[in-house]
Amino acid sequence: LSNQSKKSSILVTIDDGDSSIQENFDLFRKYQIPIIFFIPFGLCLEINSRDGLMSRILRSFFEIEENKLSNFQVKEDFFKKVECASMEELKLIYSELLPLRDNIDPISNRALLSIDVLKEMAKDPLITLGSHSMSHPVLSGIPEKWLDWELTTSVKYLQMVQGDNKYFAYPYGFKDSINNNIKNKLKELGVEYAFSTRSMAAKSNSDSLELGRIGMLNFF
Repeated sequence: LSNQSKKSSILVTIDDGDSSIQENFDLFRKYQIPIIFFIPFGLCLEINSRDGLMSRILRSFFEIEENKLSNFQVKEDFFKKVECASMEELKLIYSELLPLRDNIDPISNRALLSIDVLKEMAKDPLITLGSHSMSHPVLSGIPEKWLDWELTTSVKYLQMVQGDNKYFAYPYGFKDSINNNIKNKLKELGVEYAFSTRSMAAKSNSDSLELGRIGMLNFF
């Protein structure tokens, strides 16, 4: 990304930490193609860990259609309730949310890479790990305290797996999911390059905290 050459180049990035990465990485190794993997760390943690369970609860909250339209006060109250809950209370909250989900995101049905596997993958010189938040929400749609938790906690786990804090990918990454407040927080955390999902070529004058990407999607 810092290459000053005028020659065009391609950067390969993969979001979400799906376990199929591991199965198909031999292709990248064969052709020596470096990749940045963006990981939603909370969904890769064991569900019996506090941050892992919290992340699944917060993910499930937005898989209930009416919650997507709720105001910031409702979201703030919910996050505060989750943040202050004991593990037993978190398990109860999660069990109550699960049957209410009426718009389940594809990421919730995928097998994601574990933290231990990510630690091993990070040792490969072709692989760079970056943050993709904790619970994969639309960051512009959550209150400040929730946003701070998503960003700072994901950076903690990124450091744990020896990832590179310079790189971040916005969950969903559409135009309105990104704003200056989020960019400023990322900058404070040491992020230099943040990626959207908008189809824009990266140029020398591009906003480094809102870089575009061309998507190659294949959902089953």
